[in-house]
Amino acid sequence: MARILIVDDEEGDRLFQSTVLVNAGHEVRFAGDGESALAKWRGGEFDLVLTDLAMPRLNGLQLIQEIRQADPYARIIAISGVSADQLDLAEDYGAARSLRKPLDPRSLIEAIDAVLADTSLDKRDDWR
Repeated sequence: MARILIVDDEEGDRLFQSTVLVNAGHEVRFAGDGESALAKWRGGEFDLVLTDLAMPRLNGLQLIQEIRQADPYARIIAISGVSADQLDLAEDYGAARSLRKPLDPRSLIEAIDAVLADTSLDKRDDWR
């Protein structure tokens, strides 16, 4: 079981993602925009952040940058229905994976499992 922060300004998308993740045994928390996501991420202990890119107040690319600056080993998956260029950019900014909306439940779980299993994202003793 992983603790996952779902960040998406669309309530229907959050509920869909939550249902898929809870059914897979994960614990989820929500944020409807990048600013509230960053506050929750700083105040909680999450194993993975699943973020949409197109959001108000602080978009997903900015959120990825902020999280990466604070923790270079954070596990982040970017999702979006916008252009593939944005998803490529999210990976350049530090997302471990990117997925295009609409999400397929199996692909979502496979991506999460792969990112959680990626030992290159384990925190190093010399990090700080």
